[in-house]
Amino acid sequence: RSSAKVTISKASLQGLSVSISSWMFTTEPSTPSVTGNLSQGDVTYEYKVKDAEDNTYSTTVPTAVGSYAVRATVAETKNYLSATATADFEITPVDVTNAVITLSQTSYTYDGTEKEPEVTVTVNNIVIPAAYYAVTYTNNVNAGMATVTLTFKDGITGSSSTTFKIEKATPALSVSISNWVYGTTPSQPIVTGAPINTAVSITYKEGGAEDNTYSSTVPTAVGSYTVRATVVASANYNSAMAT
Repeated sequence: RSSAKVTISKASLQGLSVSISSWMFTTEPSTPSVTGNLSQGDVTYEYKVKDAEDNTYSTTVPTAVGSYAVRATVAETKNYLSATATADFEITPVDVTNAVITLSQTSYTYDGTEKEPEVTVTVNNIVIPAAYYAVTYTNNVNAGMATVTLTFKDGITGSSSTTFKIEKATPALSVSISNWVYGTTPSQPIVTGAPINTAVSITYKEGGAEDNTYSSTVPTAVGSYTVRATVVASANYNSAMAT
């Protein structure tokens, strides 16, 4: 009787491949995946700059703009040898010419304070974290068009801007006046709500008369009258009247 020793060697993983999608700088990294892992062995992913030496592979996921390679290593198992597969990918730059700036508010009313709406920046519908740009506001106090300028940084170059409007305010004008007795000194109208350093025009008319009869002449005859206070429009205020 005779016998022979037979050895069954571990198989090589044939058809192992790894894939990963490129992603835009500042966004979440893509997750690699493997196919053909028949052994169900543990997979380790490593990265290097494309065309760099293999001894530069690292488990650290790259973040800078550039071309890279990912290597998937399937650990040896009971029936299969260890195997590797590689794939190339890119971290693409942010094209700020496609940046869309969205403001939390695009219209304000003048009140003498700086207006600084919150800013959201998207490129190709992807939100860019605020850490990658500085925001500057100009002409954002007085009525008119204010400008928001974004200066990109930390790996993104260029700038972008948008505008928002500050509307003129309408003064909450009111006027009051005390009656007086014929022959005595006329009462002085008291005006509130007029903007600082704004001239107020005071005019009078007989009660019930047409508005085109208003005059700056203070009435002296016995009767009923209406007083009107008027401020003209200015750089930051609309005109206003009160009676």
